[in-house]
Amino acid sequence: MKFLQCIVLLCLWTAAVAEFVDSDATCSINNGQCETRCTCNEGYTHMNEKCIAKVDKACNSSIENACIANAECKVAAGNDSVCKCRNKYSMYKNNSQCSGDVGAECKDSSDCTVHSECRTSGTCACMDKYTSSSDNKTCIGYVGAECDDVSQCIDHAVCSGRKCKCADDYEGDKICKKKDTLPLPRWAIILIAVGGGIFLIGLIVLIIYCCCCRRRRAEE
Repeated sequence: MKFLQCIVLLCLWTAAVAEFVDSDATCSINNGQCETRCTCNEGYTHMNEKCIAKVDKACNSSIENACIANAECKVAAGNDSVCKCRNKYSMYKNNSQCSGDVGAECKDSSDCTVHSECRTSGTCACMDKYTSSSDNKTCIGYVGAECDDVSQCIDHAVCSGRKCKCADDYEGDKICKKKDTLPLPRWAIILIAVGGGIFLIGLIVLIIYCCCCRRRRAEE
């Protein structure tokens, strides 16, 4: 009978994102134990044997740690309370994580956005080979930096082989600039320069010759 009660308790929980064992579950069967597998509802995740709310999910402000890390239970429209990332933190990973923007206060690097770290100053800063995006929410990679997709690279760069590199027709290191449309080899540049010089000298000689001819005719 007790075993059946345990099965009933297990079925009472709805479908979940994660599961954990309820340490309060008891069983009176000799030499046996009852494990109740608890599952969190959609939009909630487990922490310390509790189901806490992800971003934009309903929460109870009277309960401590009702939301995921770096999120707060705030009153929304209709006086309902929902979890929101705290100031200078942004939502990631399907509403399941609040990561610190560049410049946000932090305790360790796990608080900071991808490709950033918690410095001794207690704030999130971009790692080497990365720079802050225009909104300070992410760190984007220079050429040669590691990446997962093109959004993690600077403008006019692509993520290829998990590395940022300038897109076709672009070149650079910290900035990808458009290449010259018709780049000329060095020998062609030298040839044009020499040819232009010869043409200019010939033109000057011709002008001088014409001027001399006119003078002779005038004197005659």
